[in-house]
Amino acid sequence: MERAEVVEVMTDGQGIPHVRYRVTHVQGQRKAIGGLRVLALSCFLDQFRQVDQFL
Repeated sequence: MERAEVVEVMTDGQGIPHVRYRVTHVQGQRKAIGGLRVLALSCFLDQFRQVDQFL
């Protein structure tokens, strides 16, 4: 399973929203934290379908 933690949502110079996020790969009790990544918001929503929000 891949879990994404959103760090920032920003708009590029052409007005396209992008998401900067950190990925954690989870397999059983093992976790591997990846680096920061950036995707267009529409691509991010396609890749990460379930959204959990913690307040």
